[in-house]
Amino acid sequence: MARKKSLMSAEEIQEMANVIIDKEIQPLFDTKEPFQIISAVRYDPIVNEEGITIEPTEECFFLIDRHCSRLNLSTSYFGWKVQVSKELLMEKLIESVKAAGESQSLKCRVYLDEQGNLNVATDVIPAKPFGLFEGLKPLDQYSSLLWDVVVSPEPIGISPFTSFKTTNRGHYNKIRETALKGGPEGRPQEVLLYNTAGQVTEGSVTNVAFHRKFPSYVGPEKGTLKWITPPLSTGPLCGVTRAELLAREDIVEDRLFLKDIKDGEDVLLMNGIQGVVRGKIRMVSKSA
Repeated sequence: MARKKSLMSAEEIQEMANVIIDKEIQPLFDTKEPFQIISAVRYDPIVNEEGITIEPTEECFFLIDRHCSRLNLSTSYFGWKVQVSKELLMEKLIESVKAAGESQSLKCRVYLDEQGNLNVATDVIPAKPFGLFEGLKPLDQYSSLLWDVVVSPEPIGISPFTSFKTTNRGHYNKIRETALKGGPEGRPQEVLLYNTAGQVTEGSVTNVAFHRKFPSYVGPEKGTLKWITPPLSTGPLCGVTRAELLAREDIVEDRLFLKDIKDGEDVLLMNGIQGVVRGKIRMVSKSA
């Protein structure tokens, strides 16, 4: 007679779940290290008909309203009693741009701490002669460099520090150091990330989208080809450019699985500094 398998009691299952939560999941959400909420805002100068750079205005800062909204969404999530007005954000940005030189494109890193202190650091960045939404064009009309995108060698644990942009970025830095070796010279590089359930989440510095039939549940013979980005529930950053493209209906949300990603596949990359660009997946063997 075959022996019956012993079943765990509800109490034993709950105890096991508590251990997993305490040891594996909760550490991803807790940090004893102080951190700041950040947002990277792109500044591009506006030149008048006489070739003179005009005073920096709101129009010079890419998706400034979405940056301000995300800063305040982040403070609310972390329970900080801080709200950033658009007026204050603009004041700090313009002050920093003028100090750095307003005739050049700049990456403006906004840092906000729990006490409400807001600071901005700037770096000179290349202009975008083909526009910030160039990646939405057909590939044969795309003129910028294609990004080299490799798949992370390991999954990333999702937490508030993947959903919100903060200075707590050790998990991203570690993966980039491990994965970005031996890529093609002269091309920008990115790492495609996925969670422990094998769901694609984002890039290490970008949100991502893949060309797929939508909705996925209807099967490959039906549906409509669309750029699909992973839903926030899978763990990606709530990116400002991602939010803009969703609002414009240039992309839609659906789950994407690592097992379906192919070598050489086209991928849409987006963030607040690069805008929308294109990349190609480059599969790297784990033994390489």
